[in-house]
Amino acid sequence: MTKQLSTIIYWACLIALLLLPIGACYLLFQLPILSQLAQQNLNLPISWESVSREQWIVVWALGVAYASIGWLGIYFLRIPFTNFARGELFTYRNTKNLRSFAKCLLAQTLLTPIFHACLSVVLSWNHPAGQKILSITMGSNELRSISLALIIWVVSDILLAGEQLKLENQQFI
Repeated sequence: MTKQLSTIIYWACLIALLLLPIGACYLLFQLPILSQLAQQNLNLPISWESVSREQWIVVWALGVAYASIGWLGIYFLRIPFTNFARGELFTYRNTKNLRSFAKCLLAQTLLTPIFHACLSVVLSWNHPAGQKILSITMGSNELRSISLALIIWVVSDILLAGEQLKLENQQFI
């Protein structure tokens, strides 16, 4: 079961690695869709019609920078699941890549409030004084992601300890 599930996760990571840059390019050329997504997902009391094309391009660039951290995390996650599918469980490379994934997840989660604050400033930049917005939020999703990142980090340490035990046992045989 581990090999089959690992193969599925590997393919899901590979597909995400391919689709995320394509989606980012698509949104750059379809700024009205980016605008709709922002209006649906950001709860900002601003005049959305007054946001200029240049502001949307800055929003897009901020989104790409933020998503790149997650993209890098998916890259690191793909590698150990490739090895898990081959039956290579306790290896230093798996540990290193799982830890790198955990670091990316943790970094992206900790940057989420800053990312949203930057978006709120950019989107309200051309509003008159007193109507500019700086919105910083941290919710339960971020707390869950931080917990998950720390759990994955601990699991990677357990994998490393398993690899060290395996090497010690081989020396006695």
